[in-house]
Amino acid sequence: MVEKLNLAMLPHPKPYKLHCLNEDGDFIVKNQVKIQFSIGNYNDEVLCDIVHMNNCHILLGRPWNFERQAIHKGISNKITLYQKKKKFIFHPLTPTQVAADQVQMKINRERDQKEKEEKERRDREKEEKERRDREEEERKEYDRVFREKRQ
Repeated sequence: MVEKLNLAMLPHPKPYKLHCLNEDGDFIVKNQVKIQFSIGNYNDEVLCDIVHMNNCHILLGRPWNFERQAIHKGISNKITLYQKKKKFIFHPLTPTQVAADQVQMKINRERDQKEKEEKERRDREKEEKERRDREEEERKEYDRVFREKRQ
């Protein structure tokens, strides 16, 4: 996601090893990125560690909760925080919203997969054309040298 959005990466001040976020096993978290985001009319910026995952969400964990003095109410699953003396309450998605979000994510994944396959197809065609062009040039050069030798 960081590369796709062309976000500026910053070196991590204390790189560390991480395990189990994907099938590749351990890897070293060595970069961070500043992300601006909004939820409704709440706007914020957070410094995120960059990790390879099979999803594209921002995971706001304990540091963000602590720095923003966010209050999580477990039973209602609401998060309350204040920014510039304004109160924000984040409510969980309804089942309908979750279903709509899942459908949209599936559509996006399928579109991204088609775009990737199309790019790979174009790249293969380009490589094949370049290979044919090189072979044609080599044939022409061979014919030219062969004619010169015969004369």
